[in-house]
Amino acid sequence: MKKPAQTRPRPGRPKKGSEAARRDAILDAAMAEFAAHGYGATTIDAIAKRANAAKRTLYAEFGGKDRLFREAVSRVPRDALTPFDPPPGGDLPPLRDMLTQAAFNAIASVYTPEKAAIFRMVIAEAQAFPDVAADFYAAGPGAAVGRIVGVLRRAIARKEIMACDPQAEAKRLISLVAGEPHLRYALGLDPAPTKAQARKRAEATVDFFLRALAPR
Repeated sequence: MKKPAQTRPRPGRPKKGSEAARRDAILDAAMAEFAAHGYGATTIDAIAKRANAAKRTLYAEFGGKDRLFREAVSRVPRDALTPFDPPPGGDLPPLRDMLTQAAFNAIASVYTPEKAAIFRMVIAEAQAFPDVAADFYAAGPGAAVGRIVGVLRRAIARKEIMACDPQAEAKRLISLVAGEPHLRYALGLDPAPTKAQARKRAEATVDFFLRALAPR
């Protein structure tokens, strides 16, 4: 008796989940290549090889290297923003705790070789891709400034800190958190801080910041 012929599954479009995973893999590969070699020296061939994808897939999905660069760089980690999100059914933590955790998250997230390479690359390509530089700032430091402004406004209303320009003070805090230490790291002059060093620096920075804004 003959065995029934086995039918092969019909080819079709990948599921939505697999499409998203494939897209993420391509953008991860693009990010790694751009970080390692810069925009000019990175090729679609290299990105496709790293992503284990066909070149035609990259062109169909992104159109070319320019768009890949824009989308890869726009995926800025936003871990620093999570302390400003109130827990379900709960209030925000105390001001000092919230700012300290945000500062620690920011320090911990940017001190990696890849992030430093991306930071240098965005600056190097800012004239050729001004919109990428603007998006990079808006998704990272700009978003953090916006959230800190809201927190400082509430703190002013509650008289936890003195009356001030919350926009200017939020930018000041971001500068204190990043500033010269991150620049030295991005230039390869200093190693990344340990977790303990990052926590200590976050606490010291926020204490200094809040002392300057203490109610008179």
